Order: sequence, then C-alpha cells, then structure tokens
Amino acid sequence: MNALYKKAYLNSTVTADGIEQVVMLYDKAVACIQQAIEAINKKDIETRYNKLERAFKIVSGLRDALDFSKGEDVSGTLAEWYDGLALRIISINKSESLDMCELCIKNLKEMRESWKEVEEIAKSEKSSGLDNKPLFIPAAHNGGNSPVVSINLDI
Repeated sequence: MNALYKKAYLNSTVTADGIEQVVMLYDKAVACIQQAIEAINKKDIETRYNKLERAFKIVSGLRDALDFSKGEDVSGTLAEWYDGLALRIISINKSESLDMCELCIKNLKEMRESWKEVEEIAKSEKSSGLDNKPLFIPAAHNGGNSPVVSINLDI
C-alpha cells in the first residue's frame, strides 16, 4: 500500500461515521477473502491462513459490536448471520473451497449494500432534520419487518 493511499485510508477511518465504518469493514473482509483466493491458487498456505483469519476477525468483531438492547430481533438475526459466515470462513482454511470463498464474498457484498442503504436513509433523515429517528435495516434483508438495529462500534 503506497503512503498516499495509506494516509487517505487512515484519515477516512478517523472521520467516518459509524455506518461508514461498518461498510469499510465489509470492504476489508471482502478484500481479505479475495486475497485468500489468490493465495489458494498459488498454494500459499500462510497467506491464505492470515487473510482468512483477518476476515474472520472482522466478521467476529461486527458480531460482537451488536447492541442487543436496541432492536434485539434484528440484532439476533444479524448475530446468527455473522456466526454462519464466520463458520464458512473458518471452513475455507480446511477445504480451500473457491466456491465457499465466492459465496462468502457474495454474502458480504449483499449485506454491505444493505448497510449502504441504511447510510443513505440516515443521511436523508439528517439533512431533513429527522436525525433522531432510529435507523432501520432495509425490509428486503429482514423478512419484511423493519425493527430498530443498533451497532456499538466501540470495539
């Protein structure tokens, strides 16, 4: 990573709001799994392990950051989703399954897009003076219900 890119990335992590941080974590998890695919193809066991371990830690951290005191139905659903994804990531180290890698990437990208939708709703509400309203997960990703979701990013 060149110095200019690294500085921009570090600045964005300092100034990004909570939802932007979640989106950035999804992006990093996807990048780690993509790098693990490259390592699998090159038979580079150490890099594969390290990249999958990083993706696992990101997913586990997101799960651990859920605030069950607010929107416990959605927090519970997200916790189960993160747990399942974490198990799939762990399984890749043993199986070296490129299909499982692609499935994890697909799942992460879909959920990332959901968080981008939440971010747009939050920005819209803030610009219209409604920023005290709770954020909602898009209905397409929670069975048609829209309970409150809260994530504690102090991890």
